[in-house]
Amino acid sequence: MSEHPATRLPDPDPTTSQQPLSPKPASPAPLAKHAPEPWYQRFGATCRELFFPSMLPPLAVTARPVEVAEPYAADPLRGPSQLLSLALHVGVVALLFTVGSSPQVQQAVKSFVPVVAPYWPRELMPRTPQRDSLAGGGGGTHSPLPESVGRLPRVAPRQFVPPSVDHNNLAPRLIMEATILAAPDAQLPKVDLPNFGDPFSKATIPSGGPGSNGGIGSGDRGGVGPGRGPGAGPGSDPFGSVNHAGHGGVTAPVPIFRVEPEYSEEARKAKYQGAVRLAIIVDELGRTAAVRVIGPLGMGLDEKAMEAVRKWRFKPGTKNGRAIPVEAQIIVNFQLL
Repeated sequence: MSEHPATRLPDPDPTTSQQPLSPKPASPAPLAKHAPEPWYQRFGATCRELFFPSMLPPLAVTARPVEVAEPYAADPLRGPSQLLSLALHVGVVALLFTVGSSPQVQQAVKSFVPVVAPYWPRELMPRTPQRDSLAGGGGGTHSPLPESVGRLPRVAPRQFVPPSVDHNNLAPRLIMEATILAAPDAQLPKVDLPNFGDPFSKATIPSGGPGSNGGIGSGDRGGVGPGRGPGAGPGSDPFGSVNHAGHGGVTAPVPIFRVEPEYSEEARKAKYQGAVRLAIIVDELGRTAAVRVIGPLGMGLDEKAMEAVRKWRFKPGTKNGRAIPVEAQIIVNFQLL
């Protein structure tokens, strides 16, 4: 058998054939994986670092030290000035103790009664009738019917809500009690009726009366009755149109004779102390014409203060050199020795 010669490819034409492709680059050899360090070697390295730490090279310091004062060194500014200040303080304290322990000074402090002028606007001032009376009360709701009979509201040093026959708001959010202004020791007529009204009226049909500015009656200004004011009964409020010290050249009255107030038995037993603020009217003769309580203290001390101030005598207030009735405020202190 004859053997066929091996087939041989013709040589590529150097003018038409392409160059043979470059061989494919070989992939990089994988990184050699280091075996983990045994645990006892890591433990030994940790112990060596703990007990024999490696020393760092010395740090090169480029800053320069700054000289500072010693914290406990003596201050040149102290010394005589401290002694002088201490001496002045001791002297002032000793002087205050000496003056305060003097019987004359203590008696003067006890007898001191500040008389000041009212500082609030006249339309906001709480008003009260004359002492021991219900004068100065009146009001109404412009009703064609006469005011109905009923009981008087409670007496209070200030009136926030005038009395009324009708109850329009049956579920108020804030309940304010209707009151009248009168002397704390005034004797009110007793009427056993559940509704407010005029105790001296004979009408039974509920009516606020023909008066104006709230209240009940035929008068004015939120009271009960035919008067003018937030009290009850005929007459007018003595504090409604009186002169005030400091307004229009009006001078304040000056007390020249005082009566010390007595302590009430209730306040003495309770060892109760404080001050009662009174508003008074001093007439042209220097007498106390009207008294009202504007800063009550309670426990019967308000009545005792009013009783004492009614006996006082004043140098009356003046306007253009003429004595006139003037309203002022007095603070009566109650202290147990």
